[in-house]
Amino acid sequence: MGRSIDAEKVAYGVSPCPIRAIRREITVVEKWITRIRALLRVSQMEREMARLYQESEARAAQIAAVNRITSAISSSLDIQDVYRTFFAELNAIVGYDRASLALLDASGENLTIQALFGEMGDGLTVGTLLPLADSVQGYTVLKGEALLRRNLKRETRFALDGKALEAGLLSDISMPLVFKTRVLGAFTLSSRRLNAYSEPHLEILRQVAGQLAAAIENARLFGELERRLDEVQALFAVGQSLVTTLNLDKVLGLIVDAALKTIPVAHKAVIHFLDEANEMLVPKAVSHHGQGAGRSAKMRVGEGVAGCAVMEKRAIYVPDTRADPHFVDSGTDVRSLLVVPMILGETVIGTLSLDSAETAAFTQDDERLLVMLANQAAVAIENARLYGEAKRANELAALNKIVTAIASTLDLDQVLTLAMQGINETLRVEAGSLLLLDEAKGGLVPRMTLWGEKSAQGEMALTLEQGIAGQVVREGKPLLVLDARQEGQLSSTTAQLLGMEARSVLCVPLVLREKTIGAIEVINKQGSRFTEDDLTLLNSIAASVAIAIENARLYAELKDFADELARSQALSLIHI
Repeated sequence: MGRSIDAEKVAYGVSPCPIRAIRREITVVEKWITRIRALLRVSQMEREMARLYQESEARAAQIAAVNRITSAISSSLDIQDVYRTFFAELNAIVGYDRASLALLDASGENLTIQALFGEMGDGLTVGTLLPLADSVQGYTVLKGEALLRRNLKRETRFALDGKALEAGLLSDISMPLVFKTRVLGAFTLSSRRLNAYSEPHLEILRQVAGQLAAAIENARLFGELERRLDEVQALFAVGQSLVTTLNLDKVLGLIVDAALKTIPVAHKAVIHFLDEANEMLVPKAVSHHGQGAGRSAKMRVGEGVAGCAVMEKRAIYVPDTRADPHFVDSGTDVRSLLVVPMILGETVIGTLSLDSAETAAFTQDDERLLVMLANQAAVAIENARLYGEAKRANELAALNKIVTAIASTLDLDQVLTLAMQGINETLRVEAGSLLLLDEAKGGLVPRMTLWGEKSAQGEMALTLEQGIAGQVVREGKPLLVLDARQEGQLSSTTAQLLGMEARSVLCVPLVLREKTIGAIEVINKQGSRFTEDDLTLLNSIAASVAIAIENARLYAELKDFADELARSQALSLIHI
């Protein structure tokens, strides 16, 4: 009974300090837990680092692909090249079974497929007209925002979705093409897989869509520039050919041949002269593509499309003659028709028309070009008529010399100088001025004044209330002042600029497409007074000068635009 409690515990196999042992065990366990947690943290960090590395690698690959796309589409102004390169690069980073691109036309009402990669057998082809209100592309264009559909079976909402599903397409993503604030169209990627596209894909497409829109706009502007330059060169060539002869029949033949050459989609070109006495349009020249001379019928003013063009003094385009009530069918296969009145000053002298056996054969560019050609034709025809009637043979030869001279250059200052030199010499005047209307300043600017060998250019703009030239431009009518020294007569701008006395003044407006753009004023005919014949001759010269000025201005604008586009293209390549 004398043993201690501890001795008894030992005798029975019981540890004398169980609490301490447990605590030691707990400490050991806690250390292992701490070590395990540290290891887990290291493992999590490694996994996170691996994930971040993978994301950075993917992001770097995307950036590289975007840069490749930007570089590729910025290096070409051929739009088909741009499309091929863009969608080939895009397929490498986003992937698709079919890619399509649709653009709005100039009216903003029609959306047409312009590029397609991956035929799916659902009827969608290049040239397909898409409904704006019932297609994924139309929706994207109208809303101006992207549309992502992961499952077309559940998200069918447009008319063409049924055919897409039949072709095996199950998901798509559509992105608007926006240049500045204007929506040009949209492109759509489609896949046979469900959930093929996600938010990261949207982000990639947003990055490249703006680049593609800019490339499309640049290509469009470049194409427009090429077309306008071609037009200027064509009109320049026509003008040069028209001044080679004053024989009326030859002039008419040159005009119809030039019309077919400059607008090759036409099958036939016809010139009708206006017989005012009988109010009839009489065919004078006809040319067919590869068929020699053709035939055309007479028609009354006000009847038929040409008759309406004469009455209304405007170009008329009929894309489908079967649907136009004014078209007079004479048993021909004409399906589209473009008629432009030939106007000299304010007088219609006839029409120049083109037709085709194809519907909707002509464009707005064709109409603009034919109007410009008709303006040149009217002047050439009038010159030939004057020559043919043997009126003032010497003056007409001088007129032809002036027209030839101003047709030989597209430099505006040279055109003005050559024009005034020719006018002063032909009319035998002491001095003359050519003034152009400055619409921004609301006045007339003397651009070229000649007094013998002395030339001057005015710095200030004169109001349209000042002088003889102001009245002529304001009213659009020529003015002949036999005695400018009489009290109450309007002043001569030429005399004021040169500090000389004006004894007699002749001033005619410069008219282009029924719009007055300036005036030509001459003073003091040497040895005699001005006559009505002088006024008629100066009017004819002014018509040619107005066209030469317009061509020179257009050429200068196009040249400046071409230089700016080249600089912009160079800068875009530098920043890539």
